[in-house]
Amino acid sequence: MPVFAGAVVLSLDGKILNQLRDDKPDILYPGYWSCAPGGHVDPGESPNTAVIREMREEFGIELTNIKPIVTLFEPRGEIAGTHHSYSAELSTPIEKVQCFEGQKVEFFYPSQALKLKQIPLSKKILELYLNSLTP
Repeated sequence: MPVFAGAVVLSLDGKILNQLRDDKPDILYPGYWSCAPGGHVDPGESPNTAVIREMREEFGIELTNIKPIVTLFEPRGEIAGTHHSYSAELSTPIEKVQCFEGQKVEFFYPSQALKLKQIPLSKKILELYLNSLTP
């Protein structure tokens, strides 16, 4: 089964990076937002390293303070596999964030991000992250 890694990326002002996926019928969740973008973990690569690589590839960004949120296993369906999810802080200046994959990237406050048409697993990861902040 495939292994995936993604991150909830926080800006200094408390907003979360969100990626609007391409609107192509041959991809999963076309036209949906992802508040925990990422991708496949390559053979021999750790999930943590994969998150760093994916964020560089997709947005040209660097991260700090990378912490695990949850690891979820989806046994079947379109997203079958192991999903490693992290939180991280954006260390690249926000004005230098680029979008190399998807339609665009924007930063939203968590309450705004939850109202977007999010990939269900991505939304679940954000909710788990936000719940972990509440004592």
